[in-house]
This record gives sequence, structure tokens and C-alpha cells, in this order.
Amino acid sequence: MKKINQLRKVLEDNNLFIKTNPDKLHIFVDDGDITATAAKSLSFEYEYKVNLIITDYEQPIDYLIVPIISWMYINQQEFMANPELRKGAIKFEIEQLNNNTADISIELKLTERVIVKKGSNGLEYKHVTDELPIDMRPDWVNEIWPTS
Repeated sequence: MKKINQLRKVLEDNNLFIKTNPDKLHIFVDDGDITATAAKSLSFEYEYKVNLIITDYEQPIDYLIVPIISWMYINQQEFMANPELRKGAIKFEIEQLNNNTADISIELKLTERVIVKKGSNGLEYKHVTDELPIDMRPDWVNEIWPTS
């Protein structure tokens, strides 16, 4: 699954705490489902919840949430655009450890499509991008999600 690696990179690039303490970010995939149909193809879709655990976090939670919202806006547009799907698409829990640090759990609903085709050397797997095209992105997204 490629989206969890993208998400880690966005957080490392946009959050000083994660950048300087990458070992404090733990990523788990929970409640995974695979949807495959009776079509003549082996293509399928992953549907899962990713749980980001940040331990001993010492910055405002906003510094985590803004890059995540930006990433979701680009990569999971259906959860951001649809009011019904939006409910529960991003959840969080915080355990305040002391006056300065907390353990934070952020849960995201994600999907990822995989196209499977017969190639010259056997089966080929292509993860289909759900990224919102650059020309459809608002300017604020480019602050976090550069176009280069």
C-alpha cells in the first residue's frame, strides 16, 4: 500500500517534531477489507483505516492536522467532498501525559485501487492514484503539497 508511505512523508516534511523524531510516528493499518468483483480482472481495492500514533508529542495538534487535511483533500477527495462520507473520515484521541507532552492517535479512512493486468513477464500491478489534478487544487494546498 502506497498511501501510508505518502502520508508519512507529508508529515515528516511538514511537522518539525516528526521530522526530528521520526521514531515517534507509528503507523498501523486496521480493519482492512479487499473488494474484488466477479469481473474478468484480478483488479481490486483496499479499504482500510490507518492509525497514526504519535508518542510524546510536544507541539499543538494543529501542526499534525493541517498536513493531514491537505493530504486527504488531495488523495481522498470523496471523503472531503461528501458530507456523509466526511463523518468519521478523520478521528483522533489524545492522552495527555503531562503539561508538555501527549500521545496522539489519529485514524483515517483510506481506499487504494490496484489494477492487475497480464504483462509480458507475468502479472503487473498498478496502484491507481486518486490525487486531485493540480489545476483543480486550491492555492492553500500547495503550501503543504507542492506540485513539483
